[in-house]
Amino acid sequence: MKYQKKCPCCGHVITAYTISMNKGLAETFYRFANYSINNGNNGLTKKDMELAGILKSHSQYTNFHNLQYFGIIHNKSENREVWFLTKKGEAFFYGEISLLNPVAVMENVSLEDNHEAWRTHKGKRIDINIRSILPFEYKRRPDYQAEKSRQTTLM
Repeated sequence: MKYQKKCPCCGHVITAYTISMNKGLAETFYRFANYSINNGNNGLTKKDMELAGILKSHSQYTNFHNLQYFGIIHNKSENREVWFLTKKGEAFFYGEISLLNPVAVMENVSLEDNHEAWRTHKGKRIDINIRSILPFEYKRRPDYQAEKSRQTTLM
């Protein structure tokens, strides 16, 4: 993507760029979503994610925030340190929806599909789902619901 614009106030050049969902990002998302769903999606800090084994390296955390541009996680806390799984993220985790890959970002905002910056993008955008990136069997929504109902009957 080769799209730039100048700030009208100061002349600073602002550049749009793309982010692709790769295997490493998808694996981190999978661990985050799995943990969030099993623990009530109460939000996780970096420290929580490290303790839970979601983040295996520093680079995974530095890239983790890129998931927000796909709309599958969000940060709604005042100090911007707590991350939550979105409904869209949950549906992606369960394989119920696909995402367009890559996403375009400019000034920390995901660009709409009709933004003029996409005219400068050379590659094709494709629909991806969790299975196309991580081709392994994973639990579907009914499996989790069945587990939860078994847990409540045991108590």
